[in-house]
Amino acid sequence: MPFIVRQGNAVELIAAFSDARGNVTTPPSAQLVITYTATNGSTASQSLTMLPLSLHGYLTATWNSSVAALGLAIMNIVAPTGSLAPPDPIMRICQGF
Repeated sequence: MPFIVRQGNAVELIAAFSDARGNVTTPPSAQLVITYTATNGSTASQSLTMLPLSLHGYLTATWNSSVAALGLAIMNIVAPTGSLAPPDPIMRICQGF
């Protein structure tokens, strides 16, 4: 189920990581790739580097939704080998709520 983001807002995205045994782990960084429809109607992607928070196992990145048209944006998190990223979430970009 998508989570809702208001168009034009900055969104802080936080992800937790684990190893193959399910133990919480903190990779040094990860890449967050967001694919969306741009305001000009073309398909676009942005790649953001996720950096560690002070909380063990969490990384964060900020994305500005003003570049996206209304609709869905799909996120894909790529972590270094040995770190399992969470499932790919979906955002719904809306005008207001």
